[in-house]
Amino acid sequence: MPDQTEVNFSLTGLEDLKHSLKTKKNVKIGVLGDAGKREATIGKDGNQTKNSMTNAEIGAVHEFGSFSKNVPKRSFLKAPFFEKKEAFLKQMAGIVDRDIGKNNGVDKIYSSMAVIGTAIVQQAFHTSGFGKWAPLSPQTIEKKKSASILIDSGQLRKSITSRIDDE
Repeated sequence: MPDQTEVNFSLTGLEDLKHSLKTKKNVKIGVLGDAGKREATIGKDGNQTKNSMTNAEIGAVHEFGSFSKNVPKRSFLKAPFFEKKEAFLKQMAGIVDRDIGKNNGVDKIYSSMAVIGTAIVQQAFHTSGFGKWAPLSPQTIEKKKSASILIDSGQLRKSITSRIDDE
């Protein structure tokens, strides 16, 4: 009589993964929700100034440029992702390989995507758009007493947040 071998295996992990992958999520990075509000600032004259624009409005002017305000396009959201696309995808591939089969792995992957994406945006501020932003005009440098691009009070940069939404 031939030997019999019994094989048992559980598909619980596979079922969990299948369920997780059916959940559609979006990672959003930018000036989101209450982060769009600006705090009053102290002007060069020492007086408190009320801001008439939100961080989101200021961000939009710089992201797309404004002909009427004579502001060149200085993308701090879209262009940095194109600039760092290969590095981002390589880093995410390693994270997916590491976390895909783990408990809450898909959530960890989306969280990592949000953290890495936000870091790319912050790097754009630190590097003047990876060296691709138009320089400030001499008049703007004189007016703000700084050659730092997109950084006056730091409020726009600090307003960059991320969130993960279910579709």
